[in-house]
Amino acid sequence: MPILFACSAAASAASLLDLFPARGRASVAVHRFGAAAKVAEVALTVALERQVAAVPRVAAPLRTGVTGGLWRAAQGLLAASLVTSLIPGWHKRLRIFGALLGTAGAVALRFALLDGGRRSARDPVATFEQQRAGRGAREVPELESPRRHPESERSGAAASGEGGFELTDRGQHA
Repeated sequence: MPILFACSAAASAASLLDLFPARGRASVAVHRFGAAAKVAEVALTVALERQVAAVPRVAAPLRTGVTGGLWRAAQGLLAASLVTSLIPGWHKRLRIFGALLGTAGAVALRFALLDGGRRSARDPVATFEQQRAGRGAREVPELESPRRHPESERSGAAASGEGGFELTDRGQHA
């Protein structure tokens, strides 16, 4: 998601700059920069939806209710903004219309992700389902010993008898 946020910020900045009068070579650079950012933004929204759709319970906040409507509106507005930026020629009204579409799409995207995150936080079981499906928590290392806590060994607390603890086979503190 951080890459999506970065691309969305770049596309938003380009859309806002497109609202100002043309500035010669600077306008060409903004246009190209914005078009590339919009392509990445649209592709990343599709990738994000595909990733969360692997577990239906995780995808529910982006598909239902107000959040789902905002998400679909954001995708449509961003795609329309991308199409207007790819049309050849420098039509002032089309450029402004595309910039307004991009700005509205960026706002809808941010609110959809914010509200979707809030709705997801209310359902912690969905997170566990996602992890059990093999999506997430892969980077958690296995403990070398099921009886010792690695932090207590590194800090020296186990050797001095202060603050260290052992785990029993049931995972309870001894």
